[in-house]
Amino acid sequence: MNPRRSPFVEGLVAPWEGLFWLVRRPQAWGLALVPTAIGLVLLVVLSAAGIGAVEHLLRDLHPGTSTSGLLGLLAHLVGWLVAIALALVLALALAQPLSGTALEALAGQREQELGIAKRPESSAAASIFRSLRVTVFGLVCTLPLIVALAVLTLFFPAAAVVTVPLKLVLTCTMLAWDIVDYPLSLRSAGVRARLAWFGAHFPAALGMGVGLAVMFCIPGAQLVLIGAGVAGATKLVTDLEAAHR
Repeated sequence: MNPRRSPFVEGLVAPWEGLFWLVRRPQAWGLALVPTAIGLVLLVVLSAAGIGAVEHLLRDLHPGTSTSGLLGLLAHLVGWLVAIALALVLALALAQPLSGTALEALAGQREQELGIAKRPESSAAASIFRSLRVTVFGLVCTLPLIVALAVLTLFFPAAAVVTVPLKLVLTCTMLAWDIVDYPLSLRSAGVRARLAWFGAHFPAALGMGVGLAVMFCIPGAQLVLIGAGVAGATKLVTDLEAAHR
């Protein structure tokens, strides 16, 4: 770690440092693009399934409805759009945990360049299950709080001075929780160990979350740039470990 930087700044620049590392490593692009590939496959499959379900539902509800009339056309169009929108949400939500094995391998590559010996590999099923468990735990802990703050702001607009910054902190913390999952998974860290890591390094974790939020601000960019976040998080975790030895 750069001793002249604060932990928050170290975390803030970590995703961008990971992006620069990834751009210079074409051999790592395949692993980094796995979430994008899985997301696209899920989007196509889920959209097709959703549109098929919509068509079946419309036929059952209105047997005489056809696309030849304006109302029929609108009904089909709205149904297709809803199906594609739901498919997109599900694809974005599932692509990252389903890419757990590839992203752990990417974190392993970064560690080897940092001089850390290769760790034993987990099975694909174990990696996916661990990633899903960590993601669900993070959502269960943060999503109700974000919703509660949004409701509080709705009924008491003056509270936005406090609730909006708190929502930003929670969102950034959740982003960092998701991305730091991969280097911590290489260490076989469970939920308690991850909570302990966040407690010990919260300024760095929050800074990384802010950097990730900026990086992912373009819709869909998360799937393309998540590899950069993982590479940066791996170096950050490694540097923090070395600093506390």
